[in-house]
Amino acid sequence: MLKLIVPVVVAGMMLAGCASSPSAPSGSAAGVRPTGGAFNLRVLSDSVPDFSSRKNFVHSALSGWPTEQEKATAQFRWMHRCRRVGPFAPEDSRPVLDPVLFFNSYGVFYCSMISQANVSLWEARGLKGRCVDLPGHVVSEVYYDDAWHLFDNDFCQYYLKSDGTVASAADLAGSRIHGNVKDLKPGEYYVFDHCAASSSPRGRVLMGPSSWSILDVARDWYPDPQRVRPRLAFGTAHAGHRYVLGIRPGESYTRYWQPLGTGPLYCRPFGDGKDPAADGTVLRNSRSNGRWSWSPDLSDPGVYFQTRNVTVGPHGVCATLPSQPAWVVFRVAAANAVTSAALALQGFGRLQVSASGNHGLSWMAVRTEPSVRAGRVGAIAQPIAGRLDYLLRVDLCGGDRLTGLQLETVTQVNPRTLPALRLGANHIAAVSDGHYQSEVFNPRLAGGLAAAEVVSMEGFQSLVNPHDGEPSLRSTGPARLMLAARAPRPIASLRMAATVLIPESGAEFFMKVSFDGGKSWRQVKHEIFGGWPADHRYDVTVGDVPAGCREALMAYSFDSGGAGLVEVVAETRYPPDGPFMPYDVTYCWSEYRDGAWVQRQHRQRVAGDDLRYVIDVGGTRPPRMHWVRVGPAGDRPTGYRDGQDVGGAAARARSEE
Repeated sequence: MLKLIVPVVVAGMMLAGCASSPSAPSGSAAGVRPTGGAFNLRVLSDSVPDFSSRKNFVHSALSGWPTEQEKATAQFRWMHRCRRVGPFAPEDSRPVLDPVLFFNSYGVFYCSMISQANVSLWEARGLKGRCVDLPGHVVSEVYYDDAWHLFDNDFCQYYLKSDGTVASAADLAGSRIHGNVKDLKPGEYYVFDHCAASSSPRGRVLMGPSSWSILDVARDWYPDPQRVRPRLAFGTAHAGHRYVLGIRPGESYTRYWQPLGTGPLYCRPFGDGKDPAADGTVLRNSRSNGRWSWSPDLSDPGVYFQTRNVTVGPHGVCATLPSQPAWVVFRVAAANAVTSAALALQGFGRLQVSASGNHGLSWMAVRTEPSVRAGRVGAIAQPIAGRLDYLLRVDLCGGDRLTGLQLETVTQVNPRTLPALRLGANHIAAVSDGHYQSEVFNPRLAGGLAAAEVVSMEGFQSLVNPHDGEPSLRSTGPARLMLAARAPRPIASLRMAATVLIPESGAEFFMKVSFDGGKSWRQVKHEIFGGWPADHRYDVTVGDVPAGCREALMAYSFDSGGAGLVEVVAETRYPPDGPFMPYDVTYCWSEYRDGAWVQRQHRQRVAGDDLRYVIDVGGTRPPRMHWVRVGPAGDRPTGYRDGQDVGGAAARARSEE
């Protein structure tokens, strides 16, 4: 039961200097319409849950089920459908364990990792969860109705006891017979025979990555109670991300159900460098791509994230004082994990291009090649690969002039969580959760990278390839990490989130914010060691920002050694440079009709913050999904491109809500 809810390779790179303090765009073109846009978008169908946040997943996928056991088994099924078993793509030298980030952009990892994602989502429901170590395997348990219940989302199985409730790991490990069924007497109950995801009693687990028999599972993973060890010290779940999708004039985002290509420009590779969609791998259908296309109107001052010493006019942008440094910065908020970008510039002079994946703390120069009429062409992989947003800076000298920019950004997408269509009537929701733009901070902390990713850091040791239960940064005494946000318009609110370890008795953790450059600090979170498990996930929103404030410092600190930061996420929110922009949602799919596949499209105009509509899909087989796009409202007709509405002729049975 599912609910729709409201509320191109770089030829060469080198380090360049850090960005100066931001300034507002100087100069403006007369009569230019404010930029505006459509932000905080969720385009949902009733075929998959809403993975924009942990809270939204819980509401959309689970709230329609009446009992805790039904909710738990519903989550079990969605975890199976939306993820594949296989190697993981490391970011920050460790697996991506935040369920929102993982299920939107990655979609492939191993047993311990899906178990930790389960724990994070159970926590969002207010339930206790934990991982359980077995011989060569990891499963997860959730606590409800005064008992623990095991769900194995790697080999996709759970077991029912004689009273119909889901068994725990201890129940399975304490079962009287472990794989030896010869002395079972008629009527005796054998827990392993009651697997809801097996082919038959004593059969095979057909939902898993291989067809293991129930007897193999019992013998190998539950040999005795002493070898079944719940993780009591650390739950090792992650949290803090939300899915941030928005578009501006001249910008569109298309998410595809198939890869646009293979190789490092199109994927976040596994630890061995392989692409999950490459030929010859069983994981070929485990990842797809998205493509951001943006051609900003350079005469509009609102398209620039930062500027220095420039004049914006109808013929592009140039230096106001030719003898002084001048630059403009563009920002791309990609929603999914970036894999690469390609750009084309038009202009005159010696335009220099650089990119930053860490909010301008450091820049890499992008080598460009001359093209006709003094234009420039280039492509980018590092330093933006694996980021959720990035900055692009163009430096102008003397009489240089930038007259045009086309930018295409490729992202990695998990096709299993895209809002797909099915046969019959598909209920679509196009929702905006607020007219504001966001800048998301997710610094890389492990492997010695943190010092270059944050404004300041002291008292921390950066771990290399941290394991479960280990932080990315471990405090060696009193320690503090600080982020800096500089917005192009006054900050309306900010959000600070973190996954932390506080394993020492008496240890304290603080989150603080400053809006006056560090002269004074406001405490927004204070936590003292409260026992085991020692890992915690915090998420605090600060709404009372001083009027007109465009800069904020955010600090995460411990008062003593032995604690640590696993992951840090922060988000600043500020108003767009203009009103809400109507946008179009376009679906493209193929229907099987009269022995052939027929491609179809549907375009819907969205002029407000909440629109519900229906797309009818015909044919005699499930449709083949191609892409879904959000872009500014255009002059093309809305509705079905071929003018045919098949109605409910192929409608599937639906449960009533």
